[in-house]
Amino acid sequence: MHVNVSTKKMREENGIVEIKKAINKLGAKHIEHISVYGSGNELRLTGKNQTSPLDSFSWGIANRTTSVRISQDTWATGKGYFEDRRPAANCCPYIVTGKIMTTIMENIDAPEIDPVRPTGGGVSL
Repeated sequence: MHVNVSTKKMREENGIVEIKKAINKLGAKHIEHISVYGSGNELRLTGKNQTSPLDSFSWGIANRTTSVRISQDTWATGKGYFEDRRPAANCCPYIVTGKIMTTIMENIDAPEIDPVRPTGGGVSL
């Protein structure tokens, strides 16, 4: 299951700033999130077949090999949503949504995480 996430601020002008803040917070709590993202993720999140590795967090634009993906449209317009690609199909969507929203709404200082550069053309960073 992939979870598309946005808040009102993310959908407003210059919302990309809020999106990046949220992604950095998710990265700071990666293992905590994985623990509630369903069972069997160690078999699925291998870094192969358009997945990210279980033990590391990454994000990118139009990049399906990352933990979190920003669409090309969101990047181009500077506002919109992001997609958390880590939850398993057997997760509880209410627990996952609650965990994501709690994390991104927290007042924490999270280190800035650089995006993974796309391979094979596409979006420029």
